[in-house]
Amino acid sequence: MDDFSNIPINHQLQFTTTDAAVVIPTNPEKEMRNKIIGIVYGHNNGTIIFENELTRIPDSFLLGCSNLKSISLPPSVRSIGSHAFFMCQNLERIKLNEGLKVIKIQAFADTAIKKVTIPSSCLLMDTSCLHTESLKHVKLIKPEGYRYIGDFAFGKIVKVSGVSEADDFSLTSFG
Repeated sequence: MDDFSNIPINHQLQFTTTDAAVVIPTNPEKEMRNKIIGIVYGHNNGTIIFENELTRIPDSFLLGCSNLKSISLPPSVRSIGSHAFFMCQNLERIKLNEGLKVIKIQAFADTAIKKVTIPSSCLLMDTSCLHTESLKHVKLIKPEGYRYIGDFAFGKIVKVSGVSEADDFSLTSFG
């Protein structure tokens, strides 16, 4: 058995699940230039371990993973691809890292996320990135620069706190 205890945090994506089944990335070799070297899992907690520092979550990474409950991104992630966590119906909690710059189209759409904090480094929230019926509150940390929040980013009217003069909402950010 491999010993993953010395793997740097920037090589790890941590998750929890609703059951005893491990999450398996959707077609990871197609989109990823960063090979998965292991998945450590036990008692509904797991870690996906990558060969190199994880800087981007690829498109459709865990698309439709129905048992995914929470994720915690390492500090090195700069972008989350389109549909990365789309239709993960039980995904309730996400911990977005400071340093994240882009959340692409429908990255977290159709999930169970109720509230989310957007770090100051995130300057683009693309179309429908958080379009989910369960979303109630978005906390924006004052951005490092101009931040654009795209069409249907939230999909509906939600409570948004921390809005600054550097936040630019599309006319349809709230649906």
